[in-house]
Amino acid sequence: MAFALAVLLLGAPLVLLVLRRGSVGVALLLFILYTRLSDLGVHHRSVSAVGTAGLSSVAQVVLLVMTVLVFAGRSYQGGSRSGTARTVWTATALYFAVVLGSSVWAVNEKAAATQGISLLKNLVIAYLIAEVLVSRRSQRLAIWSLLLAGSAMAGLTVLQVATHTYHSSYFGFAQAPVRQIVGKTNSYRSAGPIGDPNFYALVLAVVVPLGLYRVRDERTLLLKQLAAGLVVLILAAIALTYSRGGILTAVAAVVICGLFMRPRLKQIVAVLMVAGVVTLALPHAVVSRVATLNSKGDNSIADRLGSEKVAVEMFLDHPIQGVGANNFTDAYFPYALRLNVPGAANKPHNTYLSIAAETGLLGLVTFGGAMSALLVALWRKRAEARAAADRVLEGIATSVFLSVCTYLIGVFFLPIAYPRYLWVVVGVALAIASSPSTRRSPSDTTDALVVAP
Repeated sequence: MAFALAVLLLGAPLVLLVLRRGSVGVALLLFILYTRLSDLGVHHRSVSAVGTAGLSSVAQVVLLVMTVLVFAGRSYQGGSRSGTARTVWTATALYFAVVLGSSVWAVNEKAAATQGISLLKNLVIAYLIAEVLVSRRSQRLAIWSLLLAGSAMAGLTVLQVATHTYHSSYFGFAQAPVRQIVGKTNSYRSAGPIGDPNFYALVLAVVVPLGLYRVRDERTLLLKQLAAGLVVLILAAIALTYSRGGILTAVAAVVICGLFMRPRLKQIVAVLMVAGVVTLALPHAVVSRVATLNSKGDNSIADRLGSEKVAVEMFLDHPIQGVGANNFTDAYFPYALRLNVPGAANKPHNTYLSIAAETGLLGLVTFGGAMSALLVALWRKRAEARAAADRVLEGIATSVFLSVCTYLIGVFFLPIAYPRYLWVVVGVALAIASSPSTRRSPSDTTDALVVAP
């Protein structure tokens, strides 16, 4: 009874908002998903109506209801709007089939099936986002929502560090576990609502291109300055995670955006000055941490390299189908002993090696095909916008294209975990790739989703 009441009280307003004002509803949904607000009840069950179910379970029911209603509405109107990106959906469906199907040959069948079900949930979210974000207005609002979500998390991180309030996790949104920094020196590493500094850094880095293009494309000076300030805040929070991979990913995102945007010399100088000031304001340990990339004696790097050797060997033993999705942990130890790397991490810190080891060439080809098809679709939309001199659509398409690229660069340093963030951005990307190319379409005048009476 309590669970049903929670679904009604917390979910009904969001469902109605999505149906009547799709852009606002999905923007709110994106903020909730990106900040992990829906998981608040898992660790902090202060909402008595939720009981033992947690807000996460409530959110799943609400998302399912919204998806069913959106699907019904689109069917009534003549079909899926994101269905124009058939190549992306086909490759994604094949990847899902490989992940779920790997439970047949996996040692731990339940682990593989669990990852398949998790992927399906994320694809449902991507579908929902792609179907509702049709107009330029809704897509721009979605981008701002992701940027605000990233900056809200980053703001709490900077506040926590500045005030040294590590005793408080701010209701779980500013976790800061004590981890190794340099050598035997341990200290607090900001981990946001995720709890892992490395993944938190990646999640923040993904929104950096979105913010930089808002600085370029917003019409008012106030919004340009706001976007610039939020980007600086996010970059500072990334540094405070002490994540070497996250910092490198953020730097790569900024550099690639600069190559696309072709800033003027005075803009480059301004960025370098701000970067210098931020760097000087950061703890010295951040620079020392990054410098350990050249250190041969760093145990964490050695352990990660050991896990990557295991992943390669595992792939060579099972090149076609792998050992099964989510089964690396169950299968790695005999390989670690054989390769004389007993300290190897139980997950390879490289998503592509992880996919290769767990699902073989089948997984690599289908996942790579899905991401490649998505990037091609976005690039074509960008080209259409440039040909039509449509700077608004060109900026939206390019920023999301670079956001997806940032994630795909970042996971060179991380295993498969928290993939929801990828599929949230994929949903936004699909919406943009499937949107009309004309400057103004009927969908720009209304965000309402008409459901069959």
